[in-house]
Amino acid sequence: NAVAGETLTLAVRLEPTEHWHTYSRWQGDSGDATSLMDWELPAGAVAGDLQFPAPTWLPFPGSDLVTFAYEEEIFLPVTVTVPDDFSADTFAASVFVQWQVCDEICILGEGRVGIELPIRGLSLEAEPKWQQAFAKTRASLPLPQEEHDVRSLFAVGGERISLSFQSDATIFENASNVWFFPESKRILKPAPLREVTTSPGMVQITHEQARRFRVENERIEGVLAVADANGNTKGYLVSAIPASAANLSSFTPLAAIGSAGSDAGGGPSLLSVIFLALAGGLILNLMPCV
Repeated sequence: NAVAGETLTLAVRLEPTEHWHTYSRWQGDSGDATSLMDWELPAGAVAGDLQFPAPTWLPFPGSDLVTFAYEEEIFLPVTVTVPDDFSADTFAASVFVQWQVCDEICILGEGRVGIELPIRGLSLEAEPKWQQAFAKTRASLPLPQEEHDVRSLFAVGGERISLSFQSDATIFENASNVWFFPESKRILKPAPLREVTTSPGMVQITHEQARRFRVENERIEGVLAVADANGNTKGYLVSAIPASAANLSSFTPLAAIGSAGSDAGGGPSLLSVIFLALAGGLILNLMPCV
């Protein structure tokens, strides 16, 4: 149902065939995210932005390419606010959807979808058929920065970029793997280098820089995805700032000595090296001029 003055949640449902996948708004080496355009809504109604759960890190077989994708059925929520003075018996909404589904080739899809809901009652009622799917989707959406305590730094040196994430909570204690999905394609090269170091309160991830590396507004935006031993993944929207002597001192110095796992390479992480050098009073010219 819909209720005048309330905000309801709709969703685009994508269900790729086995071995195929769709894409998130965090872009890897290829693929375009699902998008909405040309809403048709009653006067005064307002649609929000399409929301995306944390994606899967999906290497392309036989190459160094990695896509940030969804291999299974996915619901992409969008909110629609019904105006306070809405007086019709039903609320009709439609929107034009564009999506891309890929395996070894990519197929573009598009079409207009719509829904018509009765105006009923004083509170919103969930559709029983989709209630469980919507609850699972809400749980998979990355937490906004104001709802978690993850602090983020980044440093660059040579052709590498290293990001460090620290939390006073226990989100890293049982982590089986972690990934960082940047908002911009000009931040990191997903493969072949991916070094990951984890400890109860800190995670560090190192990649090669993207070919045309660029940091905008002295921050790197993106989502940190943390998977536990049961295969459940939780995302956290983060905004990493450049590492410096001042802010590195607030990070746990011994975190880099915790348990380590990597997809490639070895040796100490870049942020660990920077911390030790700064602790010894050295000034390293590793930060970019922006």
